[in-house]
Amino acid sequence: MSENTDSLAGRAEAQPEPSHDCVIKRWIIMYEPGMVPQVKGPMPDHDSNIAFLRELMQHNPTATFTVCEVVWNHDLWVTDGHEAIAIDDDMKLLPDLDELLHDEADDDGEGEE
Repeated sequence: MSENTDSLAGRAEAQPEPSHDCVIKRWIIMYEPGMVPQVKGPMPDHDSNIAFLRELMQHNPTATFTVCEVVWNHDLWVTDGHEAIAIDDDMKLLPDLDELLHDEADDDGEGEE
């Protein structure tokens, strides 16, 4: 294997299990017109981050927000605050994957007798 392929294999092995949170730290940066940007955080988890972001948006309607997240492989993910809220709202509308897989397994076993 080449050196490049070895490093890719190492990164794939280091990836966390899907059930674990892949984000290490989260911050919110608030930009108010005519002011120095303010950094809020780090936040402990996704839900508290989104709840705090919603609160900040209500109390600071003229501000712009950016959500910064450091993930498991130390990459930096940067998302607009409104986009982060929209993504969170969309994810809540999706059915739970574990429930879907469990239901499909039950359906497969019923007609085989």
